[in-house]
Amino acid sequence: MNEDRLAKLSKMIEGSLLNDWERRFVNSVTDQWNRRKDLSPRQVEIVEKIEKKYSAEEQNAREAWVKSFDDEKKRIAKLVAHYYQGTGYFRDLVRTIIESKDNDFTMTERQYNAMCCNKYAKKVLDAASGEPLYPVGSMVSIRKSLSGVNIGGIRTAWRRAKTDLVVVLSANEPIVSAAKGCKTYKVVFVGDSEPVTIEERDLKRMKKSLNKKKKSASN
Repeated sequence: MNEDRLAKLSKMIEGSLLNDWERRFVNSVTDQWNRRKDLSPRQVEIVEKIEKKYSAEEQNAREAWVKSFDDEKKRIAKLVAHYYQGTGYFRDLVRTIIESKDNDFTMTERQYNAMCCNKYAKKVLDAASGEPLYPVGSMVSIRKSLSGVNIGGIRTAWRRAKTDLVVVLSANEPIVSAAKGCKTYKVVFVGDSEPVTIEERDLKRMKKSLNKKKKSASN
């Protein structure tokens, strides 16, 4: 460690490059160096991390990332954010993304990789991009044993309608779990008027006998 390196860090403070914690740290170690000409190995390690973070190479990499953070990455981030909203992870970041207007949010490369490139995010994205088993407008049945999300809301509507038949209104609702069959639909029970969300794993094709009755009634 020497005066020149600390002087460069001090110039970063003057240029408002450092965050609040880094600014306090640099001021502290600079004062310590001026008094004792000595820093601990841990302090030197942190100084080196700050120097690397604000190096020309790292700055160029950050600028390249900002340019690459396009609408597609924002679309992916929003899809994954809805999943993480119910998990407690990435709480502040998730809130910022979901509450943003006109996709006016930003993420660092590290944040994006951590939140959008893990195995759970991949399951969510695969489900979102996959073809729905039950197209919009089709009539399907609810499985007796529910295992997905919104079980309470589904059972309430089920009791109200007194039938397990539903009509698919939408097949691209926000996905909030990463389980197999997590693609999420909006459906309405036959005879009811209040839509509910349900995962693909809790739906099944209508019995053939019922389908035949439906076709006969339409003829």
